[in-house]
Amino acid sequence: MNSSLESIYIDDHLDLYLYALQLGDQVWADELLHKLKNRKETLRKEEYRRKREMLYRQFDAVNLKLLEAYRQLLHESGDEEATEKLHRHIWHLKLERISITNEICITKQAAHGIDHHS
Repeated sequence: MNSSLESIYIDDHLDLYLYALQLGDQVWADELLHKLKNRKETLRKEEYRRKREMLYRQFDAVNLKLLEAYRQLLHESGDEEATEKLHRHIWHLKLERISITNEICITKQAAHGIDHHS
């Protein structure tokens, strides 16, 4: 976990906590204290959420590459070597997509505290 992110989280929530006390809003102050006590879990989930977003962007990029490769394959004019090269490229893209999908599943499980090795 990024310690500077945790410091910012703590600083922001302490500022809000003090503001809630100034306003006399004890319910809000208590909620903020609860969030501070559970910050590690919250920050861990946020870290995994960001990682999943990055992985989904990678997944989308691979899908676009696959679509382009299939378009090229459809328009290939019978050159066996070029066709074979496109098939290999498509195969590698599919493997990359599977790898990204596995990483997405692992981060989802980790965000929820599930051990993916069991």
